[in-house]
Amino acid sequence: MDFSSEIEKRGVSRRDFVKFCTAMAAALALPSTFASKIA
Repeated sequence: MDFSSEIEKRGVSRRDFVKFCTAMAAALALPSTFASKIA
């Protein structure tokens, strides 16, 4: 199993995960380009 199938199995959509990564990048005061690197 890969990571994406695991989070989807737990009810987290890819869109929700990317939104979470974007929020974490903002909370850490990282540039917005880091959101895709976190995800």
